Amino acid sequence: MINIVGVKITDCNQKGIEISDGIIVDSKSNEISRFQTNHSGNGIFYINPYINETYTLKIKSDKLNISKPLPRIQETGIIVSYNNNLNGQNLLINVKTNEKGVELYQNKKYDLLIQQNKKAILKEITFNNKQTNQLVNLDKKYLSNGVSSIRLIDENLNEITERLIYNYGTNKSVTSLEARTIANDSIILFGKTDGILANLSISVLPGDNICAGQKRAILGTFYLNTYLEKPEINNYSYYDFENKKRKEDMELLMLNQSKSKYQWNNIKSNPPKMKYTFDKGVTISGTIDKVLKPNSKYKIALFSFKDNVYEETTIDEQNKFKFENFYARDSTVFILQMMDKKNVSVFTKMTTKVSSNSSPLYLSSTFDNSNCEVLKNPNTSFAFADSKTDPSVNLNEVFVQNNFKKEILTNKDKMSMNAQGYKIEEGQQGTVLDFIARHGYRTGVDFETNDAYIRTSYNLNSSSSPVVYVDDIEQTDFNFLFNFELSEVDEIYIDKSGFSDNSSRGVGTIKVYLKKGE
Repeated sequence: MINIVGVKITDCNQKGIEISDGIIVDSKSNEISRFQTNHSGNGIFYINPYINETYTLKIKSDKLNISKPLPRIQETGIIVSYNNNLNGQNLLINVKTNEKGVELYQNKKYDLLIQQNKKAILKEITFNNKQTNQLVNLDKKYLSNGVSSIRLIDENLNEITERLIYNYGTNKSVTSLEARTIANDSIILFGKTDGILANLSISVLPGDNICAGQKRAILGTFYLNTYLEKPEINNYSYYDFENKKRKEDMELLMLNQSKSKYQWNNIKSNPPKMKYTFDKGVTISGTIDKVLKPNSKYKIALFSFKDNVYEETTIDEQNKFKFENFYARDSTVFILQMMDKKNVSVFTKMTTKVSSNSSPLYLSSTFDNSNCEVLKNPNTSFAFADSKTDPSVNLNEVFVQNNFKKEILTNKDKMSMNAQGYKIEEGQQGTVLDFIARHGYRTGVDFETNDAYIRTSYNLNSSSSPVVYVDDIEQTDFNFLFNFELSEVDEIYIDKSGFSDNSSRGVGTIKVYLKKGE
């Protein structure tokens, strides 16, 4: 049976060594196979071994002189290979053994598991058809982007073998940037993007800058190194569109991974344990001031009619109850009620409190000690010129002046401390209704009544509106806000709690103050 064997050669600093003259010889020094490695030190060779023969890997060049025996040949076994370069989006996985393996593995079931995180594909494999090759054809659209594990699991949940595969996915770059022309000390860049809104930042460094020795890609951090036991530091070449061999290099990289970061025995025997409690939201807890019989079926209900909230929890032996990780909007009113097993309310006294769940998180720092010598490159060393021989130019002094003016809100004392005030700057465009829509409310025009509306954004079914004032005069018709320009406005205050006005019915208060003379 022909075996595909991966080769990886690195130096003490885990930097790949490129060679072109590696050979495999048998015990009689006959050449069996040849191989070479790429810039990352990854290579491959094919061998059809004999059971009683021994084989040796040899490299002899100006850089290396290596002679290393290959592992002992097994009489039979199961290996997993795949073809990731078929036409279209197909992935062909081959689970194969030899003739002796077919007889040995009869009537045994195996599971072929293709998995990344929670996403998994499971296929049952048997050798009952007397075929040495068991082929599985999959559509790559079901694979996650990045590294996935292909595992063969027996009936006792033991891992037989594992291969890693990388799926580039179908995502295409929507942004491109290239240098069009270079004139004197200027470079004209041409960019193209499919995005409607985008922020562009450019960092320019000399080509031989010693501070940019590592070439990493963001995709390599999230899609590649996350799943590798030994991260690939200089991984930019695997994502560089100028590298026409990037997919071939990635296949060699996957072949030379002896195991993934997430090992099967750990997944099977050591399921994840919660080390830190979930600290989002708040905890609403309390104690019942009532003598309860043992094994009573009482419970506590928490509800809010306005926000359509209803939750239940049990009462423990100490008459205590708790609602953990509860999300509550500011200034929302909740009702707590004890209920019996028939959901009938029971009067009782209780003490309650609301507490935060936030807690400090301490993570220990790990350090990787290395005995490798520090790499020195004489081409990147530099020294500053002697000021006596190099004419210098004295630069003019630079003065930095702070022209920032603190924003002064003149009507803030008319609102509660929960209100957020906004000073409308000169040149700010749009209408008051647009401004309110950008700050937490739903606005628009009701096509049935042809009237403008302002509604709370957190409840789509709610028709409640905040109370709106213009120069402290309450407004009952919002149509005028539809064309009310911000250029006429000096300040706007928004209080979603409604504490700034007793008549706001708990859905908010909005106050608009015009510029003098408007």
